[in-house]
Amino acid sequence: MVLTAASPRTVKYRQIHQKILQLETMVKDKDAELLHTPENPVERCLYTAVTCFKKGIQKLQPASSQESSQFTKAIRIVNKFTYRDPGKRDMENEKYTNLKNGGKTNTPANFSIAFASTAKFVMNKVQRSKNTDMMCKVIIFGSIAAAILLTAAYGVPVEKTKIEALLRASLSDLDLLKGIDNNSLDFYTPNDKWECNHTTLACFLKELKVLEQDVDEKDKQHVKNIMKNLEDLQDPGFSNPTCKTCEVNGKKKFPEFHKEMTGFLRSMLKQNV
Repeated sequence: MVLTAASPRTVKYRQIHQKILQLETMVKDKDAELLHTPENPVERCLYTAVTCFKKGIQKLQPASSQESSQFTKAIRIVNKFTYRDPGKRDMENEKYTNLKNGGKTNTPANFSIAFASTAKFVMNKVQRSKNTDMMCKVIIFGSIAAAILLTAAYGVPVEKTKIEALLRASLSDLDLLKGIDNNSLDFYTPNDKWECNHTTLACFLKELKVLEQDVDEKDKQHVKNIMKNLEDLQDPGFSNPTCKTCEVNGKKKFPEFHKEMTGFLRSMLKQNV
């Protein structure tokens, strides 16, 4: 089950984000030019970071001629990614707009990963801004007394309530997939410590994309629902060098993968109830 219908703008951002993620496996990485890559840009530096990334993707090349068509289509979609600077130009991060001005360089694949992280951060920021604008209009005609009454009535922070709802929706769809008969594929199955829950989420999400390509049409929508909810649960700014990458985890058949993922989401739900 999906909680709410996404706005056209949100759908557009999600499509672009998915294409950026796909570039990681499409681009020529061996013997390719290293690209200047903004590192963990803060909010006031997003405009120049996005500008730098968009200049960098013009230098990407497809890994093979067979992938040229899909690569060209992905680049065309990614080029539609925009972020308007709401304030004055962020001069302290000016180095991001000048690709010849030092800074860290990365392989095309790692450049694509960093771009995807920034795009996800922008997408979440735009959505938060939209929600904030709507809230401000309500507050103008509201009162402090009403806010106090609402807090007393519900008691649970909105963000925490949203996380709980996303987890419950994901578990509901996941339960409907437990009967899948799939012994042909192996899935990387994370079991990292709690401090790495965001990398664990990312790994499960990555493997669900593999599963989506191998399930019947009747189960495909449940997989897509879970993927959408896990995307909303991810923290694009999360970074912990002690956490394992997805490919370091052992591979398991779908029943074990399903069991581990169910247990992980239930543990997250327990932490947020």
